[in-house]
Amino acid sequence: MVVFPLFRALLILALSTLGFAQSLVVDGEVVPANEGTVAPAFEVVDPTSTNATAALFDGETHVLTDAVLRNLTDLQLTNTLLFAFPEDFDKAGIDVELAEAISGPCKTFSDDSVGFPGTITNRVFDLLLGGSLIQTKPFAAPCYADFGNENAAECATIGSNWFNDSYIHTNDPTSINAILFQGTSCVPHSVNPYQTHCTLGAYPKMSIRATTVAQVQLAINIARNLNLRLVIKNTGHDFGAKSTGAGGVSIWTHNMKDVKFYADYEEGSYSGPAFKMGAGVQVYEAYEAANKEGVTIVGGEGRVLSMEVVTADGRFVTASETSNPDLFWALRGGGGSTFGVVTSMVIRAYPKMPVATLAFRFATGDSGDSSDNNSNSSSVSVDQFWDALRAYFDGFVGYTDAGTYGYFSLGGLTGRYVFDMHPWFAPNMTRAQLEALAGPALAELEERLGGVPVEPVYREYDNFYDAWDASFPLEPWGSNLARQGSRRK
Repeated sequence: MVVFPLFRALLILALSTLGFAQSLVVDGEVVPANEGTVAPAFEVVDPTSTNATAALFDGETHVLTDAVLRNLTDLQLTNTLLFAFPEDFDKAGIDVELAEAISGPCKTFSDDSVGFPGTITNRVFDLLLGGSLIQTKPFAAPCYADFGNENAAECATIGSNWFNDSYIHTNDPTSINAILFQGTSCVPHSVNPYQTHCTLGAYPKMSIRATTVAQVQLAINIARNLNLRLVIKNTGHDFGAKSTGAGGVSIWTHNMKDVKFYADYEEGSYSGPAFKMGAGVQVYEAYEAANKEGVTIVGGEGRVLSMEVVTADGRFVTASETSNPDLFWALRGGGGSTFGVVTSMVIRAYPKMPVATLAFRFATGDSGDSSDNNSNSSSVSVDQFWDALRAYFDGFVGYTDAGTYGYFSLGGLTGRYVFDMHPWFAPNMTRAQLEALAGPALAELEERLGGVPVEPVYREYDNFYDAWDASFPLEPWGSNLARQGSRRK
């Protein structure tokens, strides 16, 4: 039992010996390592040095290379081996496989005084990052004295926006919407008036505000070399809160927002319009850009032509149909944060298209719902409600095959069952076409509801963006009491 911590301590010390000096050698003279003597660790590469057709964005031309690390080593900068690529350990005579075998499957946690990077190591890390290292404070920390930033006005702002439809969580380095996964260890008093202290909970220990590839590489390398838990946060909107990671290091890609349109793009077997977008571009920004160019793009549905990605070994590569095709295949279907950190992607665009939408609802209950325009809804029994819902799902596959999308909620928290379709979204359809598709289904619904009308509301748009913008407003979500999820048809 003594071998494990002793070996780990020796390994960490071997990797960290220079960290206690925090200096470098210039022209034979030892000088302190600070902003004036240590520049951010990157080399500017040619924007066309990618295997993709689309040139690299500016932040993607700032790359950590072997030459950069050699220069830091030649200058005898402290702790450079912490940021090295795997093959550099062979050159240094460190048996990585033996180290991994002895260290076991567990990651180094933030309360590990030996393995987790401390103040001096983080100082070097921040210098190489160019000042983008963030020591995490919980988003609601201004409501408490625990992190030294208590502020009543900030706390009030956070509390009043905690559950609404703002971007308040998205714009924070580590905060998430699905706060249940954080452990609710630091929430505003408006959420939990009995809470007296604030802790990090499941938030990462530190975060890197990534705007360049080199920053992503440095974060991946130090996490791998010190066996740290690594997570990636873009918006923190994920229902499963995959961007949390107690005691870990987070790469925050939210600020990678470059966008470029290619009217005539060729990649692999594809030829046509396309967009290259940074990892931090949100769907509303993407749709606005497409609408401006008179084309249509689809978010979250995998129309990807190529990706620029930093893999687990810290290398920056292109994944496409012709470059690293296995990685490309995996990235398109394997889930976020699984195979690497994507810094940008190229997605195909489609011609401008019309969109038709439909909204309707039905509910049970002995009394009318004030939010329901249908005064006859009280006549719908529980059995009729479920029978009508079955009628909708009987046609589910056919609606999908027709290329439509249903966004609905099914609730029963108020003592009534409510089905709210808002909207039934039909890309590349006119109103008449959607009426022809949905009309028989709605007639069947009303029959099973005992003749109670569902009062459908149809709308028609000449482009995708306007239809999406009108149909999908920002929604409040996130709960400290319940886990939320989603299911698409």
